[in-house]
Amino acid sequence: MAGKKIEAEIKIRTPGKYTFDVKAEDHTLVLDAGGVPGHTPLGMSPKQVLIGAILSCSAMDVVAWLGKRKVSYSSFRAYGESELTDHQPKVFSELNVVYELAGVEASEENLNHIREAVDLSMTKYCGVSAMVSKTVPIFYTVRINGEIEHRSQAKFF
Repeated sequence: MAGKKIEAEIKIRTPGKYTFDVKAEDHTLVLDAGGVPGHTPLGMSPKQVLIGAILSCSAMDVVAWLGKRKVSYSSFRAYGESELTDHQPKVFSELNVVYELAGVEASEENLNHIREAVDLSMTKYCGVSAMVSKTVPIFYTVRINGEIEHRSQAKFF
């Protein structure tokens, strides 16, 4: 049984150049190629967008879970990085994601809720991570108030 259909379309801005507009519903995202001599990128590369998609998908899960558990924080940030393989096609060798929360009351209950939120996102709920982790290992670290509190790997069953 099929679920919700997701569609997107791309159009090149200028023939022979490397800038594309990706449209989905009423939204537009600019994608571009980096590292092309003589070309100034006007947007993110597809690989940067993929990292951003993993981060935002997971962050939405984490923020929703923490809201339900009434865990307050003053800031939330997630970032990711990967090295590319040396051979073609150049793909991620592995992806490392870091979640940073600050201004958290450091009770054991809050720390457990945060670890649980990230673990659930990276093992059950984030569909983007689930798709990518089938081909690239995703490792993640949780920092709370500047201290590393948890490390693990995304695994979906």
